[in-house]
Amino acid sequence: MYVASMVIADLFNCEEFKSLIEQKVAKALESKLAGIIEQIEKQESRLFELEREVEQRYTDSCGMYKQLELMKKLHNANAEKMNDLEQYQRRNTVRITGILETKGENTNKVFQTMALNELGVKIGDHDIDRAHRIGPPTTHPDAKRAIIVTFTSHTMKREVLTKTNLMLLKKTREHPKVRNGWTIDGKVIALAIKEDGQEVKVNIKNVDDLAKLYW
Repeated sequence: MYVASMVIADLFNCEEFKSLIEQKVAKALESKLAGIIEQIEKQESRLFELEREVEQRYTDSCGMYKQLELMKKLHNANAEKMNDLEQYQRRNTVRITGILETKGENTNKVFQTMALNELGVKIGDHDIDRAHRIGPPTTHPDAKRAIIVTFTSHTMKREVLTKTNLMLLKKTREHPKVRNGWTIDGKVIALAIKEDGQEVKVNIKNVDDLAKLYW
């Protein structure tokens, strides 16, 4: 044991041994440090890639957001145009009810005949843009689906509505359940009498409404 201690002491007193130990330690530290540096560089490279990926996704999301906003604006603009077009079409459109259907009928001719016979208004083919029944077809013998008529001018629509309201007002006043009838802003109002004698105001939109007055 004493001899071993003396040998170790001699070794640590030997400059060559000390130098060898320092070299070994330095080499080991250098190797370890190189590994750590390599790991740090890999992490930095990965971090850089992640930053670029995040930036790209942010750029893409900004682009998609701008495209989405543009699509919303286009959708709103188209919706406004459709609404304006619909309102314009309704401006020249009337709804006619109570006309009996016939197989293979020409709705333009049906309406023209009704207008002439019932309203005293002569309507030419050039006055009608289109006319058609609404609702699913039916084989019922007493079918009376409403007819939608679109005129080529608002003037003709106004004339038809005026005559229609006058005819409807006349029929309203002649109804046995109506004490009086009048118009307000183009609407026909009936002062109808119920079974108990009570008077009630009813908005008459068409002849079908008159049929409902038998309470």
